[in-house]
Amino acid sequence: MSDLSSQAQPRVFISYARADGEPFATALRQALERENIPLWQDRVAMEGGRDWWLQIEEALQKVQFMVLIMTPGAFSSEFVRKEWRYARQQGVCVYPVKGAPDLDFNALPRWMNSAHFYDLGYDLNALQRGPEWESLLAKLRSECRQARVPFMVEDLPKNFVARPEEFNQIISKLLDERRENPVAITAALRGAGGYGKTTIALAVCHDARVQEAFDDGILWVTLGENLTESDLLMRVETLIYTLTGRRSDAPTLEGAAHKLREVIEERDILLVIDDAWRQSDLEPFLGGGKRCARLITTRLGDILPSEVVQIRVDALKDGEALQLLRTSLPEGETTALQELTRRLHNWALLIKLANGTLRKRLERGETLGQALVRINEAYTRRGLGAFDPRDPESRREAARASLEVSLELLSAEERARFGELAIFPDDVDVPLSAAERLWGATGNLDDLAVEELCMRLDDLSLLLRFDLSVRQLRLHDVVRHYLREAHAEELKVWNERFLRAYGVDRWADLPPDEPYLWDHLAYHLLAADKRAELRACLLDYAYLQAKLDARDVSALLRDFDAYLSGGDDAPVRLVRQAVEMSAHVLDDKSALSHQLYARLFAHRELSEIAALRAAAAPRLQPLNEPTHYQAGGHLLRTLRGHEGEVVGALQLADGRLLSWAEDKTPRLWSADGTPLAVLRGHEGKVNGALELADGRLLSWADDKTPRLWAADGTPLAVLRGHERSVRGALEL
Repeated sequence: MSDLSSQAQPRVFISYARADGEPFATALRQALERENIPLWQDRVAMEGGRDWWLQIEEALQKVQFMVLIMTPGAFSSEFVRKEWRYARQQGVCVYPVKGAPDLDFNALPRWMNSAHFYDLGYDLNALQRGPEWESLLAKLRSECRQARVPFMVEDLPKNFVARPEEFNQIISKLLDERRENPVAITAALRGAGGYGKTTIALAVCHDARVQEAFDDGILWVTLGENLTESDLLMRVETLIYTLTGRRSDAPTLEGAAHKLREVIEERDILLVIDDAWRQSDLEPFLGGGKRCARLITTRLGDILPSEVVQIRVDALKDGEALQLLRTSLPEGETTALQELTRRLHNWALLIKLANGTLRKRLERGETLGQALVRINEAYTRRGLGAFDPRDPESRREAARASLEVSLELLSAEERARFGELAIFPDDVDVPLSAAERLWGATGNLDDLAVEELCMRLDDLSLLLRFDLSVRQLRLHDVVRHYLREAHAEELKVWNERFLRAYGVDRWADLPPDEPYLWDHLAYHLLAADKRAELRACLLDYAYLQAKLDARDVSALLRDFDAYLSGGDDAPVRLVRQAVEMSAHVLDDKSALSHQLYARLFAHRELSEIAALRAAAAPRLQPLNEPTHYQAGGHLLRTLRGHEGEVVGALQLADGRLLSWAEDKTPRLWSADGTPLAVLRGHEGKVNGALELADGRLLSWADDKTPRLWAADGTPLAVLRGHERSVRGALEL
C-alpha cells in the first residue's frame, strides 16, 4: 500500500506493505512533513467509491519520487511490486529505505541490486537523526532525472479471452523455472492472420511476472508486409529513442541496428517483434542483448532463424471460442452459439466480427435466437459455406464473406466511408484528425460525426483498435487487404481527395505539428499517382527545410528513398546524397541551407539544382566555391566519433575500417562508415595499428604499450616493457 499528503503539488509517494511497514511509513511521513516535503497520502487522499489502482496510477503520474520502505512484507507483496513497477515506467525516481534489519537481498529484482538502500535506523522517534537522513532529504529536494522504463504495450482488448495453452508455453520459455528471472531466448508465435498471435503477445507483456523479470522494459515494434529499408530504419530509431531519449543519427539501417545492439546489451528487456513477413526485416532487431529476450509474431515459419523456438497459434479451443462469441451477449442459446463457432472454425477474427454483428442486431430489437438465425442466413447468402482454414485462399474467401455480413448492418454512406480507410498504410495508427480530413472531403463529416462513425465501426469489430483517449484508429491487416481488393479502382481518387483536403498551396506550408502527413506524405502522393509532385517537393528547398524542421534528417531521407524506389533520377539522387553527406551536422537544422548550397556546386548547371541552390543560398556566401565535398563525388559519408585529430586508418580484410587518433582510441567502422566499436584502454595518443593474419588487431601508442584486441575490438592483452612512446610494430 502507500502513503500520500494533500498539500501543494505532491513530490513523494511512500510505498510500503501494511502487513509490517505501516508504523515505519507513518513515522517517515511525519518526519518528511516536518521538513515541508509534500507527500501523497493514501489515508487522506484516497476517494471512496473510485477504483483504488486508478488513484495510485494518477498519484504516480504526478510525483517525482517514490520512497520504497523495504520490509519482508514488501518483498512478498504483489501490491508493492506493482507500485514500484508502475513508478519506474513513469520515470519516477525510486529510493529504497531499509524498513527492517534483516532483509533477504537475494530476493531483490536485478535493477534493485545496484540501488543504494538508505539506512535511517529503526528508532521511529528519531528517523531525522538517522545516518543517511540528510542525504535522502537532499535527493527529495532535487529534481528527478530518471528515464522511464519503457512499456511500449497497448492495453488488452476489451473482449480479451485467455488462451492458457499458448500463453503458458511462452511464459515457460521467457522465464526460468522459478518464474523470477528472464531467459534470453528468441521465440515465435506462428499462425495465420486473425488467429490471435498479437493478442497472446499482449497478454504475455501484461503478465506481472514478465514485467518483474524484464525490469529494464518491454519494447514493441510492428513490422508489416510492405516495409522499405527506410521504414525499418524509422522503427529501429524509435526503439533507440525510447530507450535513450536520443536518436542514433545513423544514416543507414546497419548503423542504427548496431546502435540498438549497444543500447540493449546490458539490459533485461523483452522485445516483441510483431507481424514479421521477411527474414531480412527481422535481422536489425535480432543482434546483441545477452539478457534480452525476443518474441516474434508471424504467419511464415520459414522466415525464422533456425534457433528460434516456434509455438503454433491455431484456432481457439472450443471453450475459448464460445467465450469470445458470448462477449456482451445475454445468456442462453448455447448450442446455437457453439454451432456458429464451429461454422467459423473457431477463427478469432471471424468470431469477433460475428459477435459485433449479433450485438448490433440485439440493439435493434432482435432476440439472441433471432439474431443467430439471421446471421447464419446472411453467411449462407454471402457464400460462407464449409472452408478449409489451412488454405490461404479459402481463409481469404471466408474473411470476405464474414466482413460483408458485418457491413450489411451499416448504411450505404457508412460502408463508403469505411472503405475509404483502405488508403492508409499497413500497421499505422491513424490519428482521427487524418480521418476527419478524409471523411470531411468525401462525406462532409465533422469531428463529432467521425467519432460516432468510428464507434459504430468499433462496435462491429471492424476496427482492430479505436482509442478515443489518444484519438487513433487502426485496421486489422486482413480487413485492410479486403478493402484494398474491393476498392482497387478507387484508391487513386481517394488519395487525391485526401491530399486536397489539407488545403495548402505547397506542401512546405503544412503546419509543423501536423500529426500524420509529414510522416506519410510521400506514401499518399505516390498512391495518388503524383510522383511528379513528390519530385518537385524533393527539389524544393522550402519543403526540405520544412520537413527537416518538422521531423529529422532520417525522415527526410525516407521521402527521397520512397521516390527513388520507383527508378533513378539524377537531380533527386544528387540532392539526397548532399543531405546524407550532411547528416552529421544537421542536428543544427539551420545548417541545411549552406550544406546544400555548397555540396551541389559541381552540379549547378542542372536547372533544378540551380533553382534549389538559389533558394537555399545563405546570407553569407563563400567567395571561392566549392567549400565542401561535392554530392556525386568520391566522398560518401563523414565518419564522426573521434574526439582528437585522426592519425591514421586502414581497411581490414573483411571490408571493415579501423582508425586511430589523438583521443587515445582506435575505432572500428563498417564498410559504409557505421560505427561498430571504440577500443578503449590506451592512455596516450595512438600512433598506429595493423591487422594480424589471424584477424586480431594490434595498436601502439604514446603510453609506451602495444595492445592486442580481438577482431570485434574486445581487449586481449597489454604488451608492457617499452620505456618510451611506441612508434611502430609488425607481424613476423
